[in-house]
Amino acid sequence: LRHPISMWTGWATAVASPSVREAYELYAGLYAHESVCAALVDAPSTERWLFLVHHAITLQLVGLSWRMRFERCGAAIMVLHDASDVLLCAAKFCKRRGAHAMAEALFAAFALSFFGLRLGVLPTLLASVARDAPAVLFPALPAIAALATPVAMLFLSLLLALQLMHVWWGWRIAHVAYKQLVHGVLEDED
Repeated sequence: LRHPISMWTGWATAVASPSVREAYELYAGLYAHESVCAALVDAPSTERWLFLVHHAITLQLVGLSWRMRFERCGAAIMVLHDASDVLLCAAKFCKRRGAHAMAEALFAAFALSFFGLRLGVLPTLLASVARDAPAVLFPALPAIAALATPVAMLFLSLLLALQLMHVWWGWRIAHVAYKQLVHGVLEDED
């Protein structure tokens, strides 16, 4: 993502390999599974609805990126989202097993990766959708007209909604980290 415009360059002639298709299918299956578990199996949470909306939006973005042949953009969304989640699950597991020092270290790694990836790198993807994609995808249209196309508006709206949720969760993560630093207790707020 150092050169975000490269995600869009050559999109019309790029051919996704079967392994990319399999990755998309596995990812969609994972998110669908997590959504069902969150809705029907997991303990009630104050943020369950937000979690479900987040998963629905992510699935729509990944599905739309596949359908519109924006595989590189979809792959970036997948990688940026799930890199942090592994650390959070590991931190929760360690906390439940009583390995508090390990849980704290994993939570710190999670927080750093969340802020770096979802609040640092992912906004460059959002900016690229707004700035670079219209010029590459619709070169005959002026930039503002290209942004007004239904595909661009939908993609931008979904990415923006996702980013707003990340800002909310970033605030929540910062709050948990603050409480841990000040009070010495790592609490899972939900």
